[in-house]
Amino acid sequence: ANEYRGELKVGAIGTAQTGLLPQALVRLRQAAPALECKLVPGVSLELLSQVDAGELDSAIIIRPPFELPKELHVQEVRRE
Repeated sequence: ANEYRGELKVGAIGTAQTGLLPQALVRLRQAAPALECKLVPGVSLELLSQVDAGELDSAIIIRPPFELPKELHVQEVRRE
């Protein structure tokens, strides 16, 4: 079986840490118990810079008002 393992570093803004992530992290732990998820709190631009620099694997942020670098992939999670 293809089992995910290792460390996944996820940055998240405050509202995502209390709203979206708790339930998602529970499901992730159930689906991939060998994967260690490290949550990194921050603000959107700071987290975006960390993803761009390779310090974070992904981040849940507010979409910035500018075009993202083409090597980054955007997935809308929620619209408010």
